[in-house]
Amino acid sequence: MTSCLQCPNGTSTPFVASVDIGQCVEACPPGYMSPTGTIPCSPCDVGTFSTAYGKTQCTACPGSKTTRSNLAATAIEDCYEFDMEFSGDTYSYENASVLFTPTSHVTSLYLALWMKCSTCYRILEITDEHEIPMLTVTTRVGFLDITLRGCELSIPVHGLLDSPRWHHLSLHITASFVTTTVDEIEQHVSHACAYNELLVEKDYMLVVGGKQYTGSVTSFNLWNASSGDFEIPTILRCMDNQLGNLVAWKQFQDVDGPFLRTPTQCDDVNNCASYPCKNGGTCLDGRDAFACSCNNGFRGDMCEINIDDCVGNSCQNGATCLDGDDSYTCQCNPQSNGSFCETII
Repeated sequence: MTSCLQCPNGTSTPFVASVDIGQCVEACPPGYMSPTGTIPCSPCDVGTFSTAYGKTQCTACPGSKTTRSNLAATAIEDCYEFDMEFSGDTYSYENASVLFTPTSHVTSLYLALWMKCSTCYRILEITDEHEIPMLTVTTRVGFLDITLRGCELSIPVHGLLDSPRWHHLSLHITASFVTTTVDEIEQHVSHACAYNELLVEKDYMLVVGGKQYTGSVTSFNLWNASSGDFEIPTILRCMDNQLGNLVAWKQFQDVDGPFLRTPTQCDDVNNCASYPCKNGGTCLDGRDAFACSCNNGFRGDMCEINIDDCVGNSCQNGATCLDGDDSYTCQCNPQSNGSFCETII
């Protein structure tokens, strides 16, 4: 024969050089794999998928995408960008921890992430093999606090992180300065922390979230920016396919602790930037949308309608009702006075 016959659909042979149809056995279905492509099979790992019967390995999702943990993924459409959601508990299992080891000394460190939080105290911490903090980033009202191997810096961020929407945060740290960027607003601060090297060639633990952090994080990447050819990312999008050379966002798909939400809810467009709500209404930014919370006395999608407070008014003795903002006044005729023109003169 010049070619081999195909096993019936849904079956395969576990070994090469099979000679009859009786050696065709049940194959691993889409979403599953085994070393032989036949039963017994295992579901594809998180972040991978298989599209056909009889697969001996699964295909990794592209970029930083992952799959749902309870799903044996069968197509690339099952791959999603994801967020980590933290409930804010102080127990260690609420952290997201990733171990990393620089391959050379780090004199310049760059990190970037998207975050949305209601309680934002500790954003991240890097500790060495003895659990000694090398870098800690926390927030308080109006400030971003950075502790670099015990050296403390406070950088004003003018309340930018206080609003409950998605924010882009990046830090560029060297032995002499720190540059923070929050939603494209940059702050450059020199420091006197006497460290020629930020990290060396040994194991470090990156911890995200945990202590008093309630909210979400996505697209966290960490780079060794020491080399002369490193270029700081300039496109501020939730998903830009950037992968850090020390820690890449995709590594967080396997962490224990936070809830992984797919697809991502990250919103990199401030739909409230044009102040669309009228009459003092509060704009609530959403994903590809906004909503207005109206002050008393107004209604409508953009609080554009002044509610007629004269409906059912209490003006008496032929007085004229004048509508106001969440109120009305009574314009009395010459024969009456009082708040409601209730007194006859």
